[in-house]
Amino acid sequence: IDQAQRYVYVEIYITSWDETTDPFFQALARARQRGVEVKFLFDQIGSFKYKGYRTLGKRLSEIDVDWRLMLPLQIHKARFRRPDLRNHRKLVVIDGERGFIGSLNLIKREYKTTDRYWIDYMVELTGPIVVSLQAVFAVDWYTESGEYIEMLTELEDTGETPDTNYVQLIPSGPGYSTVPNLRMFISLIHHAKSRLIICSPYFVPDESLLDAVTTACYRGVRVELYVSQRADQFMVDHAQSSYYQSLLEAGIHIYQFPKPFVLHSKFVLADPDAGRADPEETDEGIRLKSHPLAAFGSSNLDMRSFGLNYESTMLVAQGDLITEFNELAANYRAVSHELTLEEWNKRGFFRRYIDNVMRLTSALQ
Repeated sequence: IDQAQRYVYVEIYITSWDETTDPFFQALARARQRGVEVKFLFDQIGSFKYKGYRTLGKRLSEIDVDWRLMLPLQIHKARFRRPDLRNHRKLVVIDGERGFIGSLNLIKREYKTTDRYWIDYMVELTGPIVVSLQAVFAVDWYTESGEYIEMLTELEDTGETPDTNYVQLIPSGPGYSTVPNLRMFISLIHHAKSRLIICSPYFVPDESLLDAVTTACYRGVRVELYVSQRADQFMVDHAQSSYYQSLLEAGIHIYQFPKPFVLHSKFVLADPDAGRADPEETDEGIRLKSHPLAAFGSSNLDMRSFGLNYESTMLVAQGDLITEFNELAANYRAVSHELTLEEWNKRGFFRRYIDNVMRLTSALQ
């Protein structure tokens, strides 16, 4: 932000001006002082329950930041919408040349409790993909403000290097009738030929996703699922656990990140250990080798993210990002506990009952 010369666009689900985030907001204030345009979007329902929300808008106005609430419930202004919808996106665009996307909210690490700490990441991107990030922000800004943002049409291609990432932004949300993030995740899972890594704080699959994951296991793919030992939400924690029996029976490796940490990172990797997938000619014709793919961003693998949240997910077809996420998964695995079917079968009747009841409510969470 301190390097911004023209504009800074911020879109975030949860935000709070606290002791941890103060340096970020001070950077926004310095940007405004040197004439940089700053636009800031944050989700009302996502943020309102945290300390400082009532004065946040006033403080942003005091540093001359142009801000809007996303999907607000403002009955006194005759603005009413479905209260179960959220804008869950997390992205930053600076001068149209640099962008950030990931799982991180703009709030202190232990924002819900004093004894639990969220594990997140953000990815910095440059190149033509920043135009796509800005386009998503521009649509959401227009939705909330009625103001157009002048869009860049293209960025200069800096050329290909061995580490160049080929990426595509997949926006999704209630306005998309085809459920693009769900279809993308299912396509990634079906693509995997040797190894599949799924990291999600909330893994509450619908039938199609559950079938895709277990089918991958049945065809010989090593499937690794990374979740928190204890999720931050009671209902989601138990709804997610209700799927462990069928997942473990299918042969999926479930790694539980230890409490008091909450594994909030979200990404999927298909065949991350494979090399570049050049076609191979055989007597039977051309056969495609395994090709590494990745997807990361704000979307969880649950029914809320598929149908009720506005999300942004980045698909990676080639590049060093796949290697870096594979290394991140290895770091998570090194400190996690692998849940076994034998261990899971020892859980008591009450736990089984609560899990199954919460599963019935999973579409509402």
